[in-house]
Amino acid sequence: MGIKSEMPKNVTRTVRLEDGLDRAIQEKAREGNTSVNFLVNKLIRKYIDWDLPGEKFGLGPVASSLVNRLFDEIDEKSAYDLGRSIAREFYEPYATYLFGELTFETSILLFRRASEYGGRYLFDSKSDKRHNVLVLRHNGGQKLSRFYAGVFQGVYSEILKLESKVECTKDYCVVRLPGVA
Repeated sequence: MGIKSEMPKNVTRTVRLEDGLDRAIQEKAREGNTSVNFLVNKLIRKYIDWDLPGEKFGLGPVASSLVNRLFDEIDEKSAYDLGRSIAREFYEPYATYLFGELTFETSILLFRRASEYGGRYLFDSKSDKRHNVLVLRHNGGQKLSRFYAGVFQGVYSEILKLESKVECTKDYCVVRLPGVA
């Protein structure tokens, strides 16, 4: 693939922080057994990559208990259909906003970013020239799996027109796709 990975260039910047905020950052860094610099970079990266663009699309924190309760109120078909509509009405425009277009590669970037910053699921992918396997693990039950199955079908089969096979249990979804050149 010829993509060259370079070490990011570091810039030293002086920033004034409120005393209480500085103490809180130092305490969280200690609790996480990491440096203040690492934590500040992580916080700013999340704000730039997820929170700020998310505000334009109505993203915000929602308690897991609320999400689970909402999914308790619908049937599996409705959960699946909701996932498919979210793929078209949210996922595609959000990927286009963040990355310029929705492609297989940008879809993986967005699933990874949502996994890292959204906190609703863990996502991983493995690819070679012939196959792509995507794994999304969550703890929301069968209806949430049906929702994610709908999102995957919407993104890969309906929008990107890829042959996809989605298999789910109550805890995870696995998507199998052909290799993407």
